Amino acid sequence: MLKKGSKQFTKEYFLILLPLFFVLHGFLRYPEAIYWIDVVILFGLYAGCSLLLAFLLKLIFSSFRKAALYAFTLMSFNFLFGNGHDAAKLFLQNTFITRYAFLVPLIVVLFALLFFLLYKTKRTFPRLTRYLNLLFVLLICIDLVSFVIKKTGRTEALQKELSPCTNCPKPDIYLLVVDGYGGRRQLLQNFNLDNAAFEDLLRQKGFYVVDSSISNYSATNRSMSSLLNMKYLADAASDDFHQEFAIILSLPI
Repeated sequence: MLKKGSKQFTKEYFLILLPLFFVLHGFLRYPEAIYWIDVVILFGLYAGCSLLLAFLLKLIFSSFRKAALYAFTLMSFNFLFGNGHDAAKLFLQNTFITRYAFLVPLIVVLFALLFFLLYKTKRTFPRLTRYLNLLFVLLICIDLVSFVIKKTGRTEALQKELSPCTNCPKPDIYLLVVDGYGGRRQLLQNFNLDNAAFEDLLRQKGFYVVDSSISNYSATNRSMSSLLNMKYLADAASDDFHQEFAIILSLPI
């Protein structure tokens, strides 16, 4: 039997804490590249889906606790399958176990088995619920503390490296990177859009417009780091995007 007071924190808060952790974790890794409004919208979308799934499944399970646990499993699979599959391919290569021909039937069977077990059981899972709630609160706190520590250390390092120059002239070089925006030839061929007016306006303002530009890298973060450092990125050839991005952020400019 549960002791007195042990029922605390046994509400299904994990339905909200899971999407909060997922969205916040991504934002705290790249805070400079993500707007707060996008974080709020994405969290609202994921949290709404979690709650909607739970309420719909309650019609089948007749227990919100069971419905919440099954919805939590579905949302966790949605969030983590991609990274898990990539990690499996990294260690197991392109073997039969990592192929969808094996994974899809296995996943369907596992979810069907879990559904059957939850539907038949009479357990209420108070300890599991409390564990999931505490786990995600702890993970969110760890992310926030780590972010504050890194942010503070980085700010102090920049303050030591950079010193204001009150007598220096303002820079007269402006670099416009129209990221994700096709060049004139591509827009004309693929979308029948003549972009000459935009390019002519830039030229009138004194800009040099690169015609038929190419790059040594397929990603903006690589191309810009290479351009601003005026050298190839020998240290940023990792297959891990997150590791590569962290290396690029640390490069001096």
